[in-house]
Amino acid sequence: SLPELLDVSEIQNDTVQGDCKVVIDVGGTTDRVIADAQLSSEVISYQHHALGEMNLNAHLDGRELRMRGAVVAGLEGDMSLRMGDRWPMEFSLRAEQFQAAPLFGLSSDELTIALNGNVRVTGELLFPERIAAKGRVDRLTLGRQDVSIASSEPSDFSWTRDSFEVHSLRLQGETTNMTL
Repeated sequence: SLPELLDVSEIQNDTVQGDCKVVIDVGGTTDRVIADAQLSSEVISYQHHALGEMNLNAHLDGRELRMRGAVVAGLEGDMSLRMGDRWPMEFSLRAEQFQAAPLFGLSSDELTIALNGNVRVTGELLFPERIAAKGRVDRLTLGRQDVSIASSEPSDFSWTRDSFEVHSLRLQGETTNMTL
């Protein structure tokens, strides 16, 4: 199961850093607040590895929050959340040549991981056990020094609290051909 594969306690104290500029325009009434915000940072870092620039736009209309934009270089996000009740949410990410090595605490000198694909997460924040994700890896490239492998076809995946499924991921390189 996924909890057995991932020890979340190891990432609970990981460092995310970046100076963030926030500009908010607020209006509406006490019953229905309307706000538009821009969040930006020149560099967001994870575990002291730079992930790139962040530029997000948010819109709040009463209890409905929508946020979209560049989460970091190569990663676009779109989130909607309804505050109250069960706090339903939907979150989508689209990766275009996203450099993922820093997420594993590695520099690009040690390993390159380039990812193209998307993921959609849905659920209710009051019931995190019901949150689920589905996505597709369009292209995954891994490289270390002179060795490189890449996915040869798109691969779909799904995640729930109890399972992580990859539907046939095929990686090929000069001397490598493997299917997961």
